[in-house]
Amino acid sequence: MYHVVSNIIIYMAIMKYKKLIILCKGNSVTGGSELVHQLCHELDNLNLRSYICYYPFHINYETPNEYSIYNVEQCCLEDSPDNIIILPEVSTKYAWNIKKSKIGIWWLSVDNYYRKKRDSLLKDQMKYFKDLIRLRLMPIFLMKNYLHFVQSKFAHDHLKNHNLSSEFLSDYLNPVHFRENKRIKENIILYNPVKGKKITQKLIDNNKDYNFIALENFNNLQVQELFNRAKLYIDFGNHPGKDRMPREAIMANCCIITGLRGSANNEVDIPILDKYKFNDSGPIDNELFRSLVNNIFTDFEENLYNFSNYKKSIECEKKVFQEQTKRIFTKLLNEK
Repeated sequence: MYHVVSNIIIYMAIMKYKKLIILCKGNSVTGGSELVHQLCHELDNLNLRSYICYYPFHINYETPNEYSIYNVEQCCLEDSPDNIIILPEVSTKYAWNIKKSKIGIWWLSVDNYYRKKRDSLLKDQMKYFKDLIRLRLMPIFLMKNYLHFVQSKFAHDHLKNHNLSSEFLSDYLNPVHFRENKRIKENIILYNPVKGKKITQKLIDNNKDYNFIALENFNNLQVQELFNRAKLYIDFGNHPGKDRMPREAIMANCCIITGLRGSANNEVDIPILDKYKFNDSGPIDNELFRSLVNNIFTDFEENLYNFSNYKKSIECEKKVFQEQTKRIFTKLLNEK
């Protein structure tokens, strides 16, 4: 009886808004793009009319094969008082042309909005100001009347510093990363060559006796296979949101070492012991790094146990995301 009443309430709420439209870059296969498809999928499971709108709008896109499991529907951008349009933070330029719909900004990353590379503060600032003009980005001080959703505590704190309130709308990992791992672990260190490149390369140069493998040009299954083999994943990137790779590593029973930038600098987005987080504002202490790596290789099971609570939280992420989705959008659709 409860479920029947609940579904009736949700259905009545739907009638107030015609569509929920979520913008997504066409032909993009990234963590952020997958999250957009996950949201559309969960909204559909709630019988809420949700659609993905790929941009640039003048091109017809197919849903990437990697996201076929989410079974999403597409639509064109329709600016109507009856619609809610959700824009990832990288596509705020489209907000200028939305005059009638309710707008939501989904902060999947902080750095991507500002176009930050974090190699040079001055270069980052100059690029952002140029893009404000060249790409017509929406300045953050003009977003006070928008809804704001955040995937990480890092983004939540950033918006709070700009006097913007937000609600958590997180994510969950692709099902491929929950398969049982029976592989014998090897003394392998995995890394993402795109993130924290200078710091990681220095560690590789200083520790040639270690087996480092770059995670590049692999699909989800191949990445999981490498995580299943390796004992350690290191990530000295910017961590502009609650990154997926550290969580994918944990689910494959792989220890992780990170820096302290972005979301890694709090105990919510990456909740691991301090000894596994290195201050990467300058050169990494190589002797300290070697000491920890050798300890992980030698006493792997003991170190892996230190990540057990993190793993439990990752296992609950889908349920949390479903609860967040239902609470947020049922509430929104009941407002008039």
